[in-house]
Amino acid sequence: FQGRPQLPNLYVLAVGVSDYPGDMKLNYAASDAALLTGALRDKSRPVFGTIEVKVVTDRDATRSGILEGLDWLKGKMTAKDVGVFSFSGHGARDPRTGTFYLVPVDVTDDFAKTCVSGDEFKSRLENM
Repeated sequence: FQGRPQLPNLYVLAVGVSDYPGDMKLNYAASDAALLTGALRDKSRPVFGTIEVKVVTDRDATRSGILEGLDWLKGKMTAKDVGVFSFSGHGARDPRTGTFYLVPVDVTDDFAKTCVSGDEFKSRLENM
């Protein structure tokens, strides 16, 4: 309709990791991702033109899976859109460097190679 402003689109990337190895397992992180995206999709319809969600959970929530999700979000977003990133899972701080990391399902002792650092996360979001 002419004279009516076009609604922004909503893009949601929700990552949830419950199925960590050993005693790192969590009970509700993966379901958090699904519940959040469902609530945003259901309650936000009147406010957005299009709503697209990407849910990355458990075995898919590897370091590369999270980074691919962030690339998806960046590829979808325009200056007029709204993007939401949610992470439900473990975080960790490297005691030697103080660097914070989002901990994916395929974590090893080498955080720098298997986790997503806060700095890398921020740099991927900077131009969205």
